Amino acid sequence: MYSLYGVKKFIGRKVLSRLLKKSSKRQIKSCNIFNAKSLGIICLINDKEDYKKVLNLINFLRKEFSIPEIKALAYFPYKDDPFYLKSKWGFDYFKLNDLNLFGFPNNIDVRNFINEDFDILLDLSKVDVVPLRFILHYSKSSFKVGNYSLDNESYYDMMIDIDINDYNEYILQIVNYLKMLNNPVEKE
Repeated sequence: MYSLYGVKKFIGRKVLSRLLKKSSKRQIKSCNIFNAKSLGIICLINDKEDYKKVLNLINFLRKEFSIPEIKALAYFPYKDDPFYLKSKWGFDYFKLNDLNLFGFPNNIDVRNFINEDFDILLDLSKVDVVPLRFILHYSKSSFKVGNYSLDNESYYDMMIDIDINDYNEYILQIVNYLKMLNNPVEKE
């Protein structure tokens, strides 16, 4: 028998596949990390270690690149409220109970995040997470970056094929690619 989340995940994938067939009117504009004024991060947080890694990344990006606005939105795939993952300025989360029938996260933090026009939206998840895919699809961000996969082509403007299991090395490689980008390129 399917769990309720399993059914939501199945329905969510079907809805996403239909949504991806429709054309998007979002204007794509590449951005070098040195020129970024705002950066959004979406990620999957399973435990306190994942949370600490994302906080360290945010601190690194603020210190190294002086990006004025960095916001993170994490998906915690459990029903309980973790003691360590309390929303703070610039770091919000949603959990399993916040998903609607389609697996779409439905709360004010998610809606606000989607409506932000980040210069760069960075997806740190390496696996297919339906709620994060909805956020990617609906996000108004100009430049979406994530892990390479044939399934991800519809979601990202730039995909990075890095086969590294060490999180810190993975992040450094993504940052190096974002440093290499030249002048912004716009396309519709």
